Amino acid sequence: MNNCIVCNKLHNNKTFCSRNCQLKVCSQYFGNANERRRNGELPSGQLGKRHSEETKLKMSVAHKGKPHPFSDDGREKIKAAARGNTHGRKNKGMKRSIETRQQMSRSHLGVPLSDSHRASCVVAQRKVWDNTELHPNLKNCFTATRFNKFEQKILAYLQSISTRWRYVGDGELMVGRKCPDFWDGDKKLVEFYGEHWHKVDNSKERIEYFREYGYETLIVWGKELGNQTALLDKLRLFS
Repeated sequence: MNNCIVCNKLHNNKTFCSRNCQLKVCSQYFGNANERRRNGELPSGQLGKRHSEETKLKMSVAHKGKPHPFSDDGREKIKAAARGNTHGRKNKGMKRSIETRQQMSRSHLGVPLSDSHRASCVVAQRKVWDNTELHPNLKNCFTATRFNKFEQKILAYLQSISTRWRYVGDGELMVGRKCPDFWDGDKKLVEFYGEHWHKVDNSKERIEYFREYGYETLIVWGKELGNQTALLDKLRLFS
């Protein structure tokens, strides 16, 4: 009789009394294996290695003509079980511990996304924003957007010219994937650009983007607020 090295129970096996005790030790030792390999605590194995084209060709030839490991019936059952499921649904509502979140964060640090991955992310996000049925829900993305004192001043100037103008920077109006700042209720928009946040932005691209949807756009820069007379003349001319 031996004592289990995990729970200390007597048993007839060599080291562990049960499979559960064996798995506990394996999960503690190998659970974060990739990170431990990077730190040199475990042999690197195949981590980071790539098969040569010659090796890949040999593997391909070796598998050609061999039957699939699953029967046709087995593959149909797998397809049926996966149909309608979404990735990660089993974890819906599950709260991970702080330690687990930290481990997940560390595992992604320094791992660059490939160009193809970045491109696919951009395409996926554009599909979401192009879906007009989702726009009422997407408005929640702008609830934290503050109607700042500069925008309040511009709105006051605009409404002194016409009461049709209103602030829509809270997501009230979505033009494609963009949310303008001010709208006259028809086909004219005014965008406020603060120099601190928009110093690298190309205002012409913004104007051209809205023009594709039939809108005429005027850009107001923060520095223009210092000259009220000139700004009012500019807004009157645009309106």
